[in-house]
Amino acid sequence: MKTGNWKPFSIIFLVLLLPLTPAAETGCTGEIENMVATTFTTFKVPTRFESQTAHEYLTVRVSFRNTAGTEKCEFRVFLLNSDNVEKGKKPKLYWGDFDPGETGSYKVTARRAQFEGNTYMVKLKDYAAGPVDQREGTIPSEPAFDKFSVPSATCTCDDQPLEASGSSFSRAEYQCGSLCGGLTKCGMAEPDCVLCCPDYCKGSKGIGPPTGYYLTGCTDSCELSCRSNKFVNDLTNLFVAITLVIAVVMFAACGLKFITSDEPESRKQAKRCLIYVVVALILIGIAGAIVGVFYGPLT
Repeated sequence: MKTGNWKPFSIIFLVLLLPLTPAAETGCTGEIENMVATTFTTFKVPTRFESQTAHEYLTVRVSFRNTAGTEKCEFRVFLLNSDNVEKGKKPKLYWGDFDPGETGSYKVTARRAQFEGNTYMVKLKDYAAGPVDQREGTIPSEPAFDKFSVPSATCTCDDQPLEASGSSFSRAEYQCGSLCGGLTKCGMAEPDCVLCCPDYCKGSKGIGPPTGYYLTGCTDSCELSCRSNKFVNDLTNLFVAITLVIAVVMFAACGLKFITSDEPESRKQAKRCLIYVVVALILIGIAGAIVGVFYGPLT
């Protein structure tokens, strides 16, 4: 075979090796110009089963500049603790493009509990060049309730203090009223709900203050609770009714077999059947009473 026939294969081999060739070092540089750290607290709305919980967060607003002369750089900001462990980054899913001399700003948030002591680290990285700048900052000692904090409202229910939060102060007031409405002792039939809930929420054991969004939230939650309890109560009554019909039929069949049968073994089986039916009726009665305690109508 002639040597010239290898040239096409040599060209293809070189093309395949191109991706493995080390890329030229990028000239991207950047500088962190300013860092502003704030802390804020969010609240989880309490329920009748869980108490209110609060979580404190650290937010750092980082301003930076692309100091490369002619290079367009791709930057991302990382938030680290004192052990240089990453706790947050922005952007999360991509790298931001910045022209030479262009400034940028990202806000990075992480749980305050992830930072021991009162310091944090901010690292500015380029996609190709890696870390280009790093600065240390101090965490504010007291929570600063800025625009990120959640509006909250306080109220009373049967003279017991309650607190709730929401996306706005009116929503927080509505949620606080809803907590009280969920503790209603009103009747379970829907007409009773309509008549009872406004009186309950305005009464001495209801919401305080009994006005505005507090009262609306209490009334809505009270009626919803009544309707939910009524559904459970109706379902239980239906189950008991169907079970009673089956029990009566079984009792009649077993009783007839006990009376008409001449064989001792057959009468013994019929007697056992009657005992089972009686035990089942007792258990159904107890179960219905237990459900009635929690979901039955109250006067």
